Amino acid sequence: MVERNKACVVVLLETITSSVISSKLLKKVKFEKIDLASSKSFLCTAVYANPNEVIRHAMWEEIMQISSSVNEPWIVGGDFNDISEKKGGSRPDLANCSRFQQFLDACRIEDIGGLGSKFTWQVPKWHNLDRVYKKLDRVCANVLWRMSFEDADVRILPRILSDHNPLVLSILKPVKQWVTRPFRFLATWLNHPCFGSFMDVNWNANLPVNSMLLNLIFPLKI
Repeated sequence: MVERNKACVVVLLETITSSVISSKLLKKVKFEKIDLASSKSFLCTAVYANPNEVIRHAMWEEIMQISSSVNEPWIVGGDFNDISEKKGGSRPDLANCSRFQQFLDACRIEDIGGLGSKFTWQVPKWHNLDRVYKKLDRVCANVLWRMSFEDADVRILPRILSDHNPLVLSILKPVKQWVTRPFRFLATWLNHPCFGSFMDVNWNANLPVNSMLLNLIFPLKI
């Protein structure tokens, strides 16, 4: 997944794995060079918020203190373990949702949204119970960051061996890959009044068919 998405920075959260396996993974995923093709720089804070509400809110306080000294482009992303959107199960705690939004407002950051699934976490479906979906993972940014990286977007990828969806943040506008398309004959050309004379000039029955077809491509495109 890292190679396919050409990632420059990877943040692994809640891996629940041993330090030995983590070390092997870090050696396997190599980043020899990071090149943003841009002179712009920014601050990045990776978040894993504790499911315990008291501990989580203590972390919010620390992030709000950091935000008070930030005066450059800044993104905050990861597993916030607080919901703004939910599907299935009991109704969301609106008061808690409101407190989370107040935290974002106090930090002067906002969720930049995402392309893909509306939710980023789900639990297994239990007998006679609805499957629960939540949006726990997100990337938030301040105004300076949004102005500096106007082409940025977040893609929410399918889950792989996890109950969370991975997020991919792209800060640069993707470069279009031009693909050479095969030549195709258009039947409508037969209706053109000059097509017969065109073929008389450009078709030589003494040459192999493949060679003649290649010779026709450029005049037809003109």
